[in-house]
Amino acid sequence: MTVYRCPQPVGLTTAQPPASTPPSRGALGGEPGSVNLKCDPELAIELRARYLAIRPRYHRNKRRWNTVELDCSIPDDDLREMVEQSYELVVGRLPRAERAGLGRG
Repeated sequence: MTVYRCPQPVGLTTAQPPASTPPSRGALGGEPGSVNLKCDPELAIELRARYLAIRPRYHRNKRRWNTVELDCSIPDDDLREMVEQSYELVVGRLPRAERAGLGRG
């Protein structure tokens, strides 16, 4: 099993991990976990068609949010790209002052 550790984005601490950052792929050999990631609406549809492990996010805007099962069926590079895009989309919607605090003016 591949353990995937996402680099910690600027402005986050381990005391407040974001919902969009998976700490690992799988739960130390147990059942795989899942993560909710924000996504461009057109890409979200494409990813759902490409991977069985990706589905619309329950109780969220289903156009922009995907639930991704961390069952190792998605290549690491694709998963990393999805996490990074989600982070950028979420940070991009923060108020300017908060973005500035993250070094994102």
